[in-house]
Amino acid sequence: MNIRDFLKKTKIIPVAVLQDEDEALKLAELLLSESINVIEVTFRTSAARECILSIKKRFPDMIVGAGSILNVKMFGQALDAQIDFAVSPISDDSLIDFAFNSKMPYIPGASTPSELYKALKRFNVVKIFPAEQLGGVNYISAINAPFKMLDFDVMPTGGINIENISSYLKTERVSCCGLTQIADTKLIQSGESDKLKLLIRSFVEKVSSL
Repeated sequence: MNIRDFLKKTKIIPVAVLQDEDEALKLAELLLSESINVIEVTFRTSAARECILSIKKRFPDMIVGAGSILNVKMFGQALDAQIDFAVSPISDDSLIDFAFNSKMPYIPGASTPSELYKALKRFNVVKIFPAEQLGGVNYISAINAPFKMLDFDVMPTGGINIENISSYLKTERVSCCGLTQIADTKLIQSGESDKLKLLIRSFVEKVSSL
């Protein structure tokens, strides 16, 4: 899979922190019902690997990524879960080398120009995190400026919501946004699946109008 082309097409990546397989399957089903065929399951919980495997088994057309990958061990666990891509909030030399050699589509993270440049030595899509807290679209434009001669895209994540996503997606080099709001598993836990479905639909409608 060419991750850069895929991100340009999908424009949004739901980023989920899942506690169990039931949450994973319910969220994946809701996303697919609104024509979103991708999800990033973060490795912030011990259930992440099993959640990914369950989604892949139940919904084989779903593109499933592993997020919050911090080291080579975690990357290996994600690979064992049959992921389609991996995402990190950091730019770590050993992790970048391992990911590059694995041939798995990978999006390293950066929050400074130095980190961005390190990531761009191997990859042409970089996650900017935490985007809104760093300064939002103004920061995205500023951090990209010194690298105009390079060919790459960025995926801002962190603090992006239904109110500000349009401004991000209209910013130069932004091909896609990572979203936690669209994957609010608390709404599933509280039995408010209908409310979450409407939220997902509002994001789809917003993005499709751009």
